[in-house]
Amino acid sequence: MILIVDILKYAIGLWLLVLGLLVVNRVLLTRGSMSGLLTTSGKRTEPERVTLLLFTIGFALYYFLTTATTPIDQLPGGLENPSLPDVSPETLVALFGVQSTFLIGKILRQIGLNLP
Repeated sequence: MILIVDILKYAIGLWLLVLGLLVVNRVLLTRGSMSGLLTTSGKRTEPERVTLLLFTIGFALYYFLTTATTPIDQLPGGLENPSLPDVSPETLVALFGVQSTFLIGKILRQIGLNLP
């Protein structure tokens, strides 16, 4: 049973690595288009898209570094049943706020209100 778990662990890790390399290849090299990431239809930059992108990248980096640097015995569940670190309620509220700002801006632009 332990052999199967080890094989699956390495297979999933390899699959994620290959998937990541494919994304990097398509987006960063030649086939990916970054137009429209911060704008709609090539127009001006939308501030809610910028804040959503910056918050998402910042939170992902923070959570990755927290996960990578926390010793296993200090994770929730301890050594017997370790799990990923908890996300603070303040961070979830901030994430909700950024997502809400993005969605409200998108809805207002769809119904025709021009925002600054």
